[in-house]
Amino acid sequence: MLKRALITLTVMLSLGLVAVSALKITDEPEFCASCHLMEEHRYSWMKSVHRDLKCVECHLPHQNPLEYYYWKARFGLNDYIKFYLYSVDEVSLKHGEVVKNNCLRCHSEILSVVNVSRDCWSCHRVVHNPESYIGGV
Repeated sequence: MLKRALITLTVMLSLGLVAVSALKITDEPEFCASCHLMEEHRYSWMKSVHRDLKCVECHLPHQNPLEYYYWKARFGLNDYIKFYLYSVDEVSLKHGEVVKNNCLRCHSEILSVVNVSRDCWSCHRVVHNPESYIGGV
């Protein structure tokens, strides 16, 4: 009985360590850029004003930890399956509202002077891709 409990505890601790390690690794921009279709995005991010932020700071919700990890798993698994199993050269683009909410969360001091009904990147293209800078902020 004691031997079985120790084996169970060892397995659970090992799985926990793997999960924690995976969560940390998948927070890193290098992991996000590991798909060839993300190379251009990583390059433009490295030249942007947001280069000190991790991808997950803008591309995942931050209202509460459960929602954060739910969407991290959902977007991550979806993109992984589509890219590696089906060779589809696209990733989840269904999270525009998440990105917009994070823009507003970090830049809350300017909310009184902007039209929040529009997507931030409709004017601030340079935030997402410095190569597409066409004027404006």
